[in-house]
Amino acid sequence: MKLFVFMGFISILFGCSKTQRQVPNANLMPAPFDFVLLDSVNNSPLIVSQTQSIKLWYILNGQVNYIEDLRIKPSINSAQYSYYATTVFAPLNSSENVSKTFYCQIDNGKIDTIFLDVKRLAEPVNREYNVYNRVEFNGKIVSLDLNNQPAFWVLKR
Repeated sequence: MKLFVFMGFISILFGCSKTQRQVPNANLMPAPFDFVLLDSVNNSPLIVSQTQSIKLWYILNGQVNYIEDLRIKPSINSAQYSYYATTVFAPLNSSENVSKTFYCQIDNGKIDTIFLDVKRLAEPVNREYNVYNRVEFNGKIVSLDLNNQPAFWVLKR
């Protein structure tokens, strides 16, 4: 099973009055969690349209919380897949210990489990603001390949 990660960064700057000091890196968001879902039988991409139905959520205190920023984006310069899914809120929730376990459903099919163990760095390292310590898809560890993008490539059972 191949896994690729695209580590970008997003910084959010909040307005401050002239008397306030900005704390360096206080509002930095983790790099997005970008992923491609592949059929485990023939390795074909399962995300084939920007309008496709895909949901990502976590459960906290018995309540379902949807990841509202989950988006399907077209790939750039890839002959292997046309679309991938992306979110910043899932790794943010993981880095802040809100939840590390997420549930994913595509086209009202089987629900898959994604475990993200993300650590946000106090200071950037090579322009990266977080580290993916461990990623699992349906209980199987997905290894990282930092030389490729966009994402984590996961086989859906």
